[in-house]
Amino acid sequence: MATSLAQSVVENILELRCAGVSIREIARRLGVHRETVGKYFKRFDSQISKSDGRPNVVETSTTGTFKKRTGPRSRCEPFRELIIERVNQGLTAQQIFQYLVNQHGFNARYYSVRRYVAKLFDEKRASSTVTIDAPSPQTNTIR
Repeated sequence: MATSLAQSVVENILELRCAGVSIREIARRLGVHRETVGKYFKRFDSQISKSDGRPNVVETSTTGTFKKRTGPRSRCEPFRELIIERVNQGLTAQQIFQYLVNQHGFNARYYSVRRYVAKLFDEKRASSTVTIDAPSPQTNTIR
C-alpha cells in the first residue's frame, strides 16, 4: 500500500525546488528518498513552474521545437554578454573563466564556463545558415 507524505513535507519539497535545490539535496535535507522527491516534482510540475516564474518548457531558437528545461539556470547566464564579447575576441573558455574570476568575482567552476561557451557555439552553429549568392543569370544578346 502506498503512503503519501505529510502536506508540510510536500510544501517543503516544492519550496526547495523553487529555490533551485537539487533532488538529492532535498532528499537529504528532508530525509525522503530521492525517487519520492522526483515523483512529487512530476506530480506538481505545473505548480513548480508557475511559482518560480520560469517556463516549464523552453522554445529552442533554431527549430521552433520545445524541450523540457532540465536543472537550474547556469551561473554564467548573468555574464552572458561579457562571455559572448570575449568569445568574439577569440578568447578560450579558460581565458574567459580567468577574466570572470579576476574582474567580476565569478564563483563557479571552470567547467561551468566551458559548458556555457560550448552551448553558445552550438547555438551559433545551429542558427547560422549558409546562403550562397549566385550571380544572376545575364542575358547575352548579340547585336
